[in-house]
Amino acid sequence: MNTKERIILGAESLISKRGFNALTFKDISENISIQKARIHDFFPTKDELGRAVVEKSRLSFLEWAHQIDLSSLKATEKLSAFFASYTHMLADGNKICIAGILGTELNKLSQLILSELRIYYLERQEWLQKLLLNGYVNGSFSLKSSVEEESIYILSSLQGGLQISRTNDDHDIFYTICRQLLFQLVRKPQAVMFKI
Repeated sequence: MNTKERIILGAESLISKRGFNALTFKDISENISIQKARIHDFFPTKDELGRAVVEKSRLSFLEWAHQIDLSSLKATEKLSAFFASYTHMLADGNKICIAGILGTELNKLSQLILSELRIYYLERQEWLQKLLLNGYVNGSFSLKSSVEEESIYILSSLQGGLQISRTNDDHDIFYTICRQLLFQLVRKPQAVMFKI
């Protein structure tokens, strides 16, 4: 891992614990044992670092989605895998995604970070729309509204579910939301088991 990647990971770790506004280059410097000036070499401003943190998460999702798309998984299994990618955050120290954390500080974020955050959500929504459409065409999914509306509903349910589960320190809340989403979308829900 190179220095730039270490800085981004260090910033991401601190943001997940304290939020973006509380983040300082001094904290990152101490967290990853690097000189503060070295951080400025890669990221002249805190906003540029924040954008890079969101971009890292965004690109990780695109890589994951590409692998899932290339797989032989059925549409229902791909959707279940998407839900499971969120449960891994809960299992990893009761975390929520970086976009969820930054969303709580929306009014204080720069346009630079907001733009990256919007792309983050748009790419997830577009991937979900394609999955839902394919699943609907092959008879796997039963949709009650457009793929656009269904994808927004799913993303907001997952994001909100993570927040509520974390607040109550109860992962079962999130698992219940995932099972209910599958039950509503899948034509034969008994054939799909959501793996916790």
